[in-house]
Amino acid sequence: MDLFAGTGMNSWEFLSRGAIHVTLIEKHRDIIKFLHQQSKLLGVEQSTSILCKDVYRSLAQLDRRFDIIFADPPYNDDRIEDLFVLIKNHQLLSDNGMFILEHAKIRSFESLDFDCTTRTYGDSQISFCTLLAN
Repeated sequence: MDLFAGTGMNSWEFLSRGAIHVTLIEKHRDIIKFLHQQSKLLGVEQSTSILCKDVYRSLAQLDRRFDIIFADPPYNDDRIEDLFVLIKNHQLLSDNGMFILEHAKIRSFESLDFDCTTRTYGDSQISFCTLLAN
């Protein structure tokens, strides 16, 4: 799943590396039109679900589990920590699944429910998080 999908570049990369299906969530209608055009151009329409929704509201409504959840929210989004809670509470990660969060280097995220390893790339960081067993 690709949260805050934007241009969909991460989703297209996931598909090119063997992902069977990708769910993209983006709230901007013009970007949704672009994502549909790109999926058609790339021939991956059958391998994508594109949802025009607010990420935070949609996570509570999903009824499936994902092997990988990737999120690249706006770096100044004050609700980023809520992603950890929503993913855990709605059981969105499959067993051994991973939540990958791209964020500003000046921010750090700690969750008692996730074990995270962080890598720095310039002014950005990517945290690779797995859900801890209860």
